[in-house]
Amino acid sequence: MAEHQGIEIEKGVAYLYFAYDVGFSIDLNLAQKKIAQITERARIRQNKRSPWYFEFEPAPLKINHSFPELEIGGFKTLPEAEATIFDFGAISISIKMPYNGNLETLVDMSYALYEDEQIERQCRYLVENLTNVIKDAINKLEISEHFEEYKIFQIVKYESTAELTDMVKKYGKTLARILRSENQELSEDETRDATWSYISYAPNDLLLIDWNTAILIDETSDDVRAVLEFVNVELLELSYLDLNLDNSLDRAYEVVSRLAKKRIQFPGHVTNELRRIGRLQVESAFLFEGINNALKLLGDQYLARVYRLASTRFHLPEWDTTILRKISALESIYEKINDQASIFRAEILEWIIILLILVSLFLPHR
Repeated sequence: MAEHQGIEIEKGVAYLYFAYDVGFSIDLNLAQKKIAQITERARIRQNKRSPWYFEFEPAPLKINHSFPELEIGGFKTLPEAEATIFDFGAISISIKMPYNGNLETLVDMSYALYEDEQIERQCRYLVENLTNVIKDAINKLEISEHFEEYKIFQIVKYESTAELTDMVKKYGKTLARILRSENQELSEDETRDATWSYISYAPNDLLLIDWNTAILIDETSDDVRAVLEFVNVELLELSYLDLNLDNSLDRAYEVVSRLAKKRIQFPGHVTNELRRIGRLQVESAFLFEGINNALKLLGDQYLARVYRLASTRFHLPEWDTTILRKISALESIYEKINDQASIFRAEILEWIIILLILVSLFLPHR
């Protein structure tokens, strides 16, 4: 008997998330005012600022926006998208795609979505329109080419011959193919790697988390989806920050090498380089702290466990370590350039003192 024959999905929804970096920071109050000015004549509807079970500082802005009905592999998206705007310069777009069938249906759906590019293009177009509306609220507006995508296949109602606690063991091979968007059989090692990260709160719910897809068996779980959406945004911002730090370090190394080769250094030039590197260092540290301190879970141990599990699956601790090391390296370079500038200033002062002494020796003879 095939694995999927033991479970029949009566109602399911695929939640598709696309996260974009659009600038250094966003003034959410000003953005809300800009959106409010056009809600009566545009296809935008304001939503609540944040779920009650989260403490965002500040609370992100949520709005609903019309979205084209796209057909992907026989499945259709709903005609509305939700945009979540974060103050640290990120926007996350959420799309819904209902389905029913069995686990093999989800295998086909996951594979079709993995191969698809239409939804991302429409999400990017939506972000471009939205940022145009709130552009005055965005500091250093620039929509990144890089984006992060995440899928959550939620099974709301189903019938199964297996207990939920045995779901991973009994249907593991098919669940792994869904999580890895693979239309072929996977090895035992790949299956174990895809399905080891799961958690449940009660006997009637289950959450499997992989690096690009999650399977959620529960009737509601808005809170769990919100945590996973935020972790996807966090991954985007950390990877984007890491790339910017790489570019900043390359530029800083060039500056150090160039200054080391020059016998004569103009104070203004060195000062400008110091300011630029210092600004990069401060901005990087500011963004890093903003991302890591944006979400606080209000005493909910289960959501905290979901966050830790997702963070591990997304390798966020490794990203944090790498970024902190690069920020430290940038600080070290700043200190080296500052030391060179100090030495240069001291040498100039020495020459000025020598010249003044020479002048004082000759002046009395005139």
